[in-house]
Amino acid sequence: MSLDCVIVNNASSVMEHCANSTIAVVSPGPSFRYSSDFDESCADIGLLLKSTSQADVRCFSSSKKYAILINHFRPSRDFKFPGRYLDGCSRSCQYSYLVDNPWFVYSKEEDGLFCLPCVLFATKENLNQFVTEKSNHWTKKSSRFSSHNSKHYHKLSMTQAEALNTTHAAPQKAIDNQLKNIRTEEIAKNRTIIKHIASAIHLCGKQCIALRGHRDDKTSDLSSNQGNFMAILNYSIHGNTVLAAHFNQASKNAIYSSKTIQNEIIEIIGDNRDRILGEIKEAKYYSILCDEVTDVSNKEQVSIVLRFVDNTKSIREEFLDFISTDRVTGEILACNIKSTLVKYGLELENCRGQGYDGASNMSARHGVQGILSKENNKALYVHCNSHILNLCIVQACSLRSIRNMNGTVTESSFFFKNSPKRQSFLELVIDKQTKSKKVKDLCRTRWVYRHEAYECFFELFKYLHDVMLAIVSCDDTYGDMNWDSKTIVTANGLLKSYNNFNFIYSFITTMNCMSDIKPLSIKLQYRTNDVVYAYSKIKDVIEELKLIRANEELLHLWYEQAKSQAGSIGAEP
Repeated sequence: MSLDCVIVNNASSVMEHCANSTIAVVSPGPSFRYSSDFDESCADIGLLLKSTSQADVRCFSSSKKYAILINHFRPSRDFKFPGRYLDGCSRSCQYSYLVDNPWFVYSKEEDGLFCLPCVLFATKENLNQFVTEKSNHWTKKSSRFSSHNSKHYHKLSMTQAEALNTTHAAPQKAIDNQLKNIRTEEIAKNRTIIKHIASAIHLCGKQCIALRGHRDDKTSDLSSNQGNFMAILNYSIHGNTVLAAHFNQASKNAIYSSKTIQNEIIEIIGDNRDRILGEIKEAKYYSILCDEVTDVSNKEQVSIVLRFVDNTKSIREEFLDFISTDRVTGEILACNIKSTLVKYGLELENCRGQGYDGASNMSARHGVQGILSKENNKALYVHCNSHILNLCIVQACSLRSIRNMNGTVTESSFFFKNSPKRQSFLELVIDKQTKSKKVKDLCRTRWVYRHEAYECFFELFKYLHDVMLAIVSCDDTYGDMNWDSKTIVTANGLLKSYNNFNFIYSFITTMNCMSDIKPLSIKLQYRTNDVVYAYSKIKDVIEELKLIRANEELLHLWYEQAKSQAGSIGAEP
């Protein structure tokens, strides 16, 4: 059914609706509301039609038509209409004509009535009264009004005028605006969904956990392991109606959780590298930090990090890329680093520093630093300060007494770590006497954590001694534990070490020395470090250790501390 048919068939409802609309309201007086598309000549449609044809009026912009609709002159109730003689008596327009037919407007210039919607919208040929001509024959007015109001073009013009009024007065009700609002809401909803999906992927990457499970495709079910990514999304659904509706109602090819979409989102997240590269190129000069590691798939991966000073004068370290390599010789690694720099548009001649560990393939003359230095002698090699400190501590701990002490502490950690039964027995002996309940292992590479392990061992020392003594003597104070022979033999060896004053004194000395070195280890890992700052901190610690060595009172205090520790378990110096 065409729009015209709908309008004709619903003529009465349209007329009633228009009579109650904004365009049908007769103002109590000539109060004009002008807009940017309105001039005073438009306040009188008769005056306007004198200078402009109805066809041209019909081509006015929507905003100008709306301005004419709401700003046209409307006489007040006490307005004096001019009269003239018709059929032997004086006749004039009446205010009631406008009230009964609110789409009519009065022209003072022409002293006649016009149908404003028809003037603005009617397209029929041979239009005359009320449209292109005034109507001021005040006799037989009822028949003239009814005749005009019943015409098809009038009903269509009324509908168009009402639509125009709705669009401007209540734009949210206009069809195009409603469609626009629906589209805006749909975009916002889709962005919310993608944001949650991307956040789940980012979280997995940040926590270094795998995204996929045993089965995470359409053949999997909730009982199978769908992986961390799907588990995070399923958890996010709770309380999130938008996400829940998406996964429950979206078609299978529009859920955006497949491995293909995951890879695309990872690549998009990785595009953040372009912004970082822009900042590096703006800074111009940079340093290279590299290290190699074997991943879970037993492949050698080289990580490349660039260090630079940004435009806020802040020292930054930003990850650039992973390089997979079959061999880790200096020549191959140097070639991979150079090709990566070329790949991202970075010039090697702008490199001002190289930071690697002390492995020969990285630090030797024929290693990475030597090869790159030959091409750019301004790229100075700096051995990682924290790594150097670790090597110095390792060398200092090569003394036999210190080495044996560290071996005992490590064996104590494994003694409980490898047996839940022994760990439970230790907790039973401690019985809420201290916060620490587990013996920490001595980290082989991060000496910051070694000091924490020493502190933990110092706090648990008396309880560890009691546990070993109870196991060796088969003490049933804590119940019949029924220890195996291997446990008793190991406990007996540890008990003898604990009772050895040389072990206790070596432990106290090492722990106190590490307390001075720990702050330095932490500070050397700051991203904002520079050579001068690192050198000054190392120098301060060296001077402090020299003072400790020369301070007999402090050494005696450490000796007394060792005696007190030995006395707590009944051992003698």
